[in-house]
Amino acid sequence: MRALTVQQPHAHAIMHLGKNVENRSCRTRYRGALAVHAGLSVDPYAGGVVYEWRRTLEGPDTDLARGVVLGVVQLVDTHHADECDTGCSPWARPAAWHWVLEDPRPIGALLPARGHLGLWLLPADVARMVTP
Repeated sequence: MRALTVQQPHAHAIMHLGKNVENRSCRTRYRGALAVHAGLSVDPYAGGVVYEWRRTLEGPDTDLARGVVLGVVQLVDTHHADECDTGCSPWARPAAWHWVLEDPRPIGALLPARGHLGLWLLPADVARMVTP
């Protein structure tokens, strides 16, 4: 299974807050199931997303999971911001490739995994635990 490492809090937003566009510097021709891996770093400019994330939690001390697979989405399309004027999603940014995501399916137990740049293959043992 293919995977994509995403900085927090964006990975959480994809799985739990309806973030249906991942902004990237390049496109991909890949379509299909995509594991969402929460990277070790946190986007320091994502204050609004962090606020929304905090609102969804029960306790104030809950941390963002990092270095783990959070779940699976379907990657259904990619297009450049110039093609949609960022109107395709409130999550879309100008001057980026928009990877359009659907059907987020969080997994019950977070699975530790080492992330990589770009699309990468999950280790077979982790992929077996992610797919039904």
